[in-house]
Amino acid sequence: MATLTNNSFRYIQAWVNSQPAIKADFKTWSLSRPTLQAAFQALEDYMVGGFSVRPATSIRAAIEAVTGATTAARAQSFFAAWVAWKLNNYLGGG
Repeated sequence: MATLTNNSFRYIQAWVNSQPAIKADFKTWSLSRPTLQAAFQALEDYMVGGFSVRPATSIRAAIEAVTGATTAARAQSFFAAWVAWKLNNYLGGG
């Protein structure tokens, strides 16, 4: 499992900023940077753990455990940003 660093978060932030609809939705969410970082780490932990055991909860529940209740669209956008970062790491970008 990867520990998200400041570089990891900067990549995710840049990716979100390149997606106008996701950027606008995240902006209205008004979460602090530490909360966003913790939520992305929770998602990373959930996904890595999910490949060795069947998770007892949903991806959305893993995100909401840190951020509080959210919409399905925001949870999907959050997941998309995590996937972009993960692919960047696998392809040697980070």
